Amino acid sequence: MNDLAQVQFPPFKVHNRTGTVHFTLTPAHFAGETFETRNGSHVRVLKKGYMMVEMANAAEPNDGPGRVSYDWSNKVVMKLSDSDIQQILDGFEGNECRIVHDPNKAKGSASDGTLAKSFLQITKGERFGYFMTISRGDKKARCPINDADVSNFRLLLPRAVVRIYGW
Repeated sequence: MNDLAQVQFPPFKVHNRTGTVHFTLTPAHFAGETFETRNGSHVRVLKKGYMMVEMANAAEPNDGPGRVSYDWSNKVVMKLSDSDIQQILDGFEGNECRIVHDPNKAKGSASDGTLAKSFLQITKGERFGYFMTISRGDKKARCPINDADVSNFRLLLPRAVVRIYGW
């Protein structure tokens, strides 16, 4: 039986003078779970993958044109599921995209409400492109995304969902 090692794909990055956003895919991978079938063969179970998004604002001051640095110490990170990715694709079609992750909901009545919510929002620009905003607690980052990068997202994100499931 072949080993199904976890693979790390290169991130898709958007950089500009006001911010940067990185999308990193972790595909479905073997995490150790197996089961035995009726005929005695062993089946390895793949764990569903996910996508991480990291965003940072441009740092102040910058060193001039073409020499932008980013404030990675205040970056905002969010883990995206396959349904989140579909909402992002809808956002890049001009539809509403507002993703909310509330870790307090998972704890139910045991939650004291102290864990910060995460928000990801995509809005269409007035003349062209889109704006992506991510916030968690008091940290907030915003990055404009031009139409060429949106076209790349439209190609890559559906394939990411396929890789998340390992199909």
